Amino acid sequence: MIDVKVKEIINSSKNYGWILEQDAKFILKTYGIKVPDYKFSKTFKDALEFSQNNYPVVCKVVSPDIVHKSDVGGVIVGIKNDNELKDAFEKLSEL
Repeated sequence: MIDVKVKEIINSSKNYGWILEQDAKFILKTYGIKVPDYKFSKTFKDALEFSQNNYPVVCKVVSPDIVHKSDVGGVIVGIKNDNELKDAFEKLSEL
């Protein structure tokens, strides 16, 4: 049986032709498939709270308008501290 939230994600993805990363990870987790820890953060404050004691972290842009993140510089890896996280968050927010 398909989970109600999973069905909503699949139906809404038809608007832009693909499933956003955080939604894909939700679907995988719903059906018992392990995924790396992640947090979708709309604000730097949210990203900072999640990253505490978890460095290094990776930041990725999330947008239905961007399918291939790496093509637009939308993935920043190896972030080691709060200052690097702030720089990465600001850079990705401009995409």
